[in-house]
Amino acid sequence: MAEGREPLLLTVNCAALPPDVLDIELPADGHLLFFTDLEYPPESSMVLHVSAGAQTTEQAATYELDGETIPVRFYEPHTLYPVVGLTLENNWHCAAPETLTFLDGDGDPNVLGDFEDAVLDMAFGGTRPAVRVQIGGFCDPWDMVPWDIAPDAGDLVLFAQMHAQAIDYEEGPTLSLIVGTREDIAARRYANLQYEQQT
Repeated sequence: MAEGREPLLLTVNCAALPPDVLDIELPADGHLLFFTDLEYPPESSMVLHVSAGAQTTEQAATYELDGETIPVRFYEPHTLYPVVGLTLENNWHCAAPETLTFLDGDGDPNVLGDFEDAVLDMAFGGTRPAVRVQIGGFCDPWDMVPWDIAPDAGDLVLFAQMHAQAIDYEEGPTLSLIVGTREDIAARRYANLQYEQQT
């Protein structure tokens, strides 16, 4: 749970997202607000939904700590536009008999990586940006070797993935992953979401 110290990283206009391509159920209108710190590890994180037409009041971006007023970090706003893309399940090639046969033979594993990049770039309509914000789909974690389990394994699905440099160009390479169950996401039980940050 956030304590009011985390900066606002991302505001998503739900009405601007193409609902027919998302694999998770999001509100049809209003805004999703993502609060977390890009510095590793974040103390806490939170997602809020503000309904369309809800009355809001601007507050000072500060908090009190031991009687001292501390400013919350502020990121300059940048407009991001939704682009439909394709994601692949992590280690997809381990479930396909043809790719396992290829790898068991003299197949070069780099060929599969090049194939994956080509398919994803084609679905994107050009070269995919290296840093991005992603809503839904499969996660693309950094801190993984083939035998690791992705954060969106089992009953958990990806809610959002944010590259720090998509928020602030001068930030170091940090990846924030937010996962939850489809039921919690659809019911807007965002307090049940799980957060992982990788560097």
